Amino acid sequence: LQNSEEFTIAIRIPGWTQNRPVPSDLYSYLNEINTSINLEVNGEPVNITQKKGFVHIYRKWGDGDTIEFEMTMPIRRVVAHEKVKNNNGRIALERGPIVYCVEWPDNNVENIFNLFLDDNAELSSTFRENLLNGIVTITGSINFLQKSKNDNQIQKDETEFLAIPYYAWANRGKGDMTIWMLRDLKAFGK
Repeated sequence: LQNSEEFTIAIRIPGWTQNRPVPSDLYSYLNEINTSINLEVNGEPVNITQKKGFVHIYRKWGDGDTIEFEMTMPIRRVVAHEKVKNNNGRIALERGPIVYCVEWPDNNVENIFNLFLDDNAELSSTFRENLLNGIVTITGSINFLQKSKNDNQIQKDETEFLAIPYYAWANRGKGDMTIWMLRDLKAFGK
């Protein structure tokens, strides 16, 4: 700006920071997680008051003014509406606005579609500089399910899993990938 001017800047507050993955009931989070949001203008904190999904900052703006906007990005478990039959008993992972998937080269299991993620399994995120040109991954313990040959009982074998951002899949050859992992044994084999 050549001269200082008074005007409003509106900054969108994403729905995922408010425990809403989409503006409908198609998807929801399994658990609500409070997300911290920090907003600063020229290094000074700004009170955040939302109006229709935006924070409005009205002030006299000048050359060199800066806005810093920071949001925590916790890992969230996403469930689909019950009418989405193919996703009943399944769960997806999201970190901030990014949906994650589980892909074959990162997980040493016979069938990627037989992974069962317990609702209480601890998950963590890590930046991996040398994977797919640098991405944040999600890791944790998961169960690999299979039916025993003798009595058709479900066997669970605990293993570690790694999930990558959905946008990064299919870059390492042909193989299986899933977004929706099992969370209910009734969905196994369906």
